[in-house]
Amino acid sequence: MSVPRLQQRIGEANLVDIVKLTSYQLRFHKRGMDGSGKCDAYYTGNSTDFVWGTIYQLGASHKHQLDKIEGLGKGYLDKIVRVISPQGKKYDAVMYYAICIDGSLIPFDWYKMHVVYGARSAGLPSDYLQMIESVRTIKDANIYRTHQELLIYN
Repeated sequence: MSVPRLQQRIGEANLVDIVKLTSYQLRFHKRGMDGSGKCDAYYTGNSTDFVWGTIYQLGASHKHQLDKIEGLGKGYLDKIVRVISPQGKKYDAVMYYAICIDGSLIPFDWYKMHVVYGARSAGLPSDYLQMIESVRTIKDANIYRTHQELLIYN
């Protein structure tokens, strides 16, 4: 996740590590409240699939705040997953996963920018970053929302 976006939503968040989640794929098939595609780490059961990401340490109040923002119980549920760092360190982490899935959805360009920014700034592998960059997007007809979403990078 984009650190500026996470900080905008909950304040301080402490990066713990870069991690890999196996048997999952990154998909943009979660139906957002705006009707566009949002990220999901989708369980495939295939051990060759994986999602790269970052884990953060959050206080309980920040987790509760993030639950509200992410729509816990409405668009996402959460669960504990085992992830592993490039150095082999294992963590149990809480992740959100989509419950409102539609494979025909396409993300807005500004949303994908958040994802690319987060992946690039975290130093995720270049081939994984290229995969994210190759995801097709659409322009958001709501110019004000686009502007507001991208203000955090100025």
